Amino acid sequence: MRFSRAVRILPLMCMAPWMTLAGESPAAQEGAATKEGAAAERGATGEAASPEATPEDVERYRSALETLRTSTQTRELVSCMRTLEDEYPATRALLVQATTSPSSRLRAFALKILGENGSAEADLAAVSPCLKDRAVDVRLAAVMALQRLGQASPEARARGYPALEAYLAGETDVNNRKMAVKTIQRWEQREAIPFLVKLLKTEKDRGVRNF
Repeated sequence: MRFSRAVRILPLMCMAPWMTLAGESPAAQEGAATKEGAAAERGATGEAASPEATPEDVERYRSALETLRTSTQTRELVSCMRTLEDEYPATRALLVQATTSPSSRLRAFALKILGENGSAEADLAAVSPCLKDRAVDVRLAAVMALQRLGQASPEARARGYPALEAYLAGETDVNNRKMAVKTIQRWEQREAIPFLVKLLKTEKDRGVRNF
């Protein structure tokens, strides 16, 4: 089992709030940048649509998703994440479906994979609604997926920013607000400055104000 994959699984297993680009090592950020570049290329070349998978493949993907929903074994989770990531975009259609699963755990896993492997052009429509999810950890996963998708290009950031601004204005969880503010900082969205000034004037949490 690859240690780097196991490390990426643990936050979701524990529903921990450190699934952030800001907290990743330089090596992890370099890997993320490579994936973002590949995702941007897929979107630019029109390859974002999922290719046809055989019935046998679909069954494997469904089995992997079910394991992500139910298992607590790191080795199993890493293996399933590897399958769904390495065979993307063939797995994309099922991952998009999983963002509406009754299982908040599975929704969070699906968002993480889409954020790391998808493109803003293809996947914002699936990711953005999850910013309104009832589960705090799923909203966080959506923020982080949006952050990654937006890293691809200024156009991707412009496409994703309105949903992020609307989300940030109503988010009740302190850590999630921090990550949303960090996303805007990473994107260097100049049009967000007036909004952030107004928002942070009324922000009660010092951690968010100083993030």
